[in-house]
Amino acid sequence: MNLFEILKSSLGSAGLKALGDNLGKSPEAAERDIMGAAAGLFSSLSEKMEREGNQGVFDFITKDKNVNANLFSDPTKLLSAGGLSKLSGSGDTILKSLFGNGLGNVVTLIGRMTGLSRAKSSGLMGLVGPMVLGVVKNKLLGSSMGAGGLYSLLKNQQTNYSNLTAGAGGGGLHLGKWLPLAALLLAGIVALPFLKNCGGVAIDQSQDVGAVVKKIKPMEIVKKGADFFKFKQGTVAASFADFLSDGATGSKTFVLDKVEFNTGSADLRETSQAQLERMIQIIQAYKETKFELQGHTDSTGNEDKNIALSAARAEAVSSFLQSKGVDASRLSAKGFGPSTPRDTNDTAEGRQKNRRTEIRAYK
Repeated sequence: MNLFEILKSSLGSAGLKALGDNLGKSPEAAERDIMGAAAGLFSSLSEKMEREGNQGVFDFITKDKNVNANLFSDPTKLLSAGGLSKLSGSGDTILKSLFGNGLGNVVTLIGRMTGLSRAKSSGLMGLVGPMVLGVVKNKLLGSSMGAGGLYSLLKNQQTNYSNLTAGAGGGGLHLGKWLPLAALLLAGIVALPFLKNCGGVAIDQSQDVGAVVKKIKPMEIVKKGADFFKFKQGTVAASFADFLSDGATGSKTFVLDKVEFNTGSADLRETSQAQLERMIQIIQAYKETKFELQGHTDSTGNEDKNIALSAARAEAVSSFLQSKGVDASRLSAKGFGPSTPRDTNDTAEGRQKNRRTEIRAYK
């Protein structure tokens, strides 16, 4: 599904002219700016989902009353001076709710790419934001797509945008160079006030963003430990985050003490999701790290069945992480059955400790 084509079709030539007049540009130039801003928004949304899980963005788009799925039902009214003014007001509210303090960085980035002033760049995002989210909400409500499907849809728009700019002979925004840096800015990983310089490294639009990021001073890379995520010390999530942030290489296994299954099955209980959502926040902050989900049982019953059950449970947790946006290539799953107990199998308490799911991080 190409959301750029849907947005362009919804606007029509009259819409592009009206927006061009609002921005002080020709319809053709306005179209390039609008599509570039839309691409930045799609990238920012998918990055937010990778960091925080898919469900929050999905719920916001589908449930927030300011996101109008029928925005283009009356184009004449929408594109009038009063309509655009109202749209811009709602856009500011929507984008601030979505991105918080990170919005300023995104606005500045779009301004540098388009050549618009900060005020006009902010105005552009205020107009494009509700249009883009309205189109997305319309498609979500008209389908059975869930949070995972939304994430895939947004990620696919990067390819659509590359095709769009290639089809235009490379004109307009060269956003492909900037999207990774935009994601870093939004995530707060790189501190670049107003993008004037990068740890003393000057930036211009001709530079490859990979080269720029490599030159950033190490002190500007945030170590995302428990304090960053505001996790309570002593919890599994806090220990997991601190291990990944300590800078050393190696691996370590953590017991997911809140992950539970229905008796004799690999069906995750709903109470497991809170801890897994916290783990996802951390996993998505360390994109180069790989993880193994490990299932374990006590020694009660048939050993072969226990091994199969432990493997199925490990796979169930892996599938849950993937459904929330974690790349499958970073995950593996293995069942150990009763072979690696943490306690005795001679007591009920010991057997309960041995029935567990663990995650091992390799950094």
